[in-house]
Amino acid sequence: AADSATGIAAIVGRLGRSLSRSASLPDVQARFDAALEELKASLPDIGRRGSGDDLSLAGYIGIDPVKVREHIKCRELIPQGKAAYEAGRTEKAEDCFRKAAENGCPKGWYLFGCLYRDEGLRDDALDALEKAVSQGVQEAAEPLALLLYDAAHARQELGDHQAAFASFTRSAELGNRESQYALGMYYGSPQSYPGCNVRQNFARAVEWTLSAARQ
Repeated sequence: AADSATGIAAIVGRLGRSLSRSASLPDVQARFDAALEELKASLPDIGRRGSGDDLSLAGYIGIDPVKVREHIKCRELIPQGKAAYEAGRTEKAEDCFRKAAENGCPKGWYLFGCLYRDEGLRDDALDALEKAVSQGVQEAAEPLALLLYDAAHARQELGDHQAAFASFTRSAELGNRESQYALGMYYGSPQSYPGCNVRQNFARAVEWTLSAARQ
């Protein structure tokens, strides 16, 4: 019984720490999703280690009215930025998207990144889109993967195969099929890419090539 109680206490402690980390995420929906996933993963285990009965969960949500108003305001910046961009007021759009992003609306990073991409500012676009993806904006994955593929291809043509491989890898993980195929080539025939520092691995070559083929 003592061992069981200790095990349950450890799981509950882990659950509490994870939920606390989720509270630090900038977007309300991202916090909710993170907390929900942790509950789904932890509560069944707690039930098995205890009496096996159904579980009840009690908690509280702290709401700061000032932060709520700031969050609503930053979300309002998104349509304002879109309208400015459509009107050709790029600087205004950039300002709106940046302020939205910096004040807790991850979609601002996505739109900010797309704006920079359209202006040809690749490095700034990559940075903004990476932030959007890391904060749960799924629609940012595709443009980010495309930019990474373009960057990898450019580095490959310059003979910088180590950097190209790193960018292909990140792009492939985000679902880009051309990058997945490129990884298959690197793993299958690394000797064709001097300085790539990749060991030949036919299993990985087949894995990535199949991923590309399925698309």
